[in-house]
Amino acid sequence: MANYKIILRPDALPLDLNNKHNELEIGFGNGEYTVNYAKLNPDIMLYGFEMSYSCVLHCARRADGVNNLKIFRADAQTLLNIIFQNNSLDKIYMNFPCPWPKRRHASKRVI
Repeated sequence: MANYKIILRPDALPLDLNNKHNELEIGFGNGEYTVNYAKLNPDIMLYGFEMSYSCVLHCARRADGVNNLKIFRADAQTLLNIIFQNNSLDKIYMNFPCPWPKRRHASKRVI
């Protein structure tokens, strides 16, 4: 069975943030961009947060054999400041975030 590097539980922490440039993608969806970006940039350590369990699994399957990617099934609003200390990330980005336009969904918005 493949080693997918999925971090589902807080006891899989702490992360080693000292050895590479660290970048975070929030809401990676099916992981196509995320995995390709990690493959093209082996000098960085890429972390990804995604709420959808099925999307995390899709990304994990794509990421088989990619050693510089760690993916979390996590809410960025909750864990961003817990997992990463100030100045530990070189970049944070989101590609096509869900807008959650309805007022009742405001708590789900990241930005």
